[in-house]
Amino acid sequence: MDNIIRSSLPPLPDPGQEITKFLSWLKKRSAVKQLRFCLKKCEQMGLNLDDIIKHIGKKNLHITRDGSGNEVVHLADTVWADKWMTFYDLEVPHHGKPKKL
Repeated sequence: MDNIIRSSLPPLPDPGQEITKFLSWLKKRSAVKQLRFCLKKCEQMGLNLDDIIKHIGKKNLHITRDGSGNEVVHLADTVWADKWMTFYDLEVPHHGKPKKL
């Protein structure tokens, strides 16, 4: 990343490619998912959710409660996450429809 001009980078913090994969997964699920599912996904990916939140900040990703009182993980800044998904070429299509070539 040293050879990339700083101004071409999305807004910091840089989540890194692996965390961005998790953010992409979460965004595809409406940017909110029950905590237990996120913990399971992080485990599968070899990530730690607490470390992710510390790294990217609570303004971007945090744990809260939904209307039913369930703990959920909320990707609060989807615009920021989208920019990093584009940077790492991990964009989530709006609709998962196959394209004709």
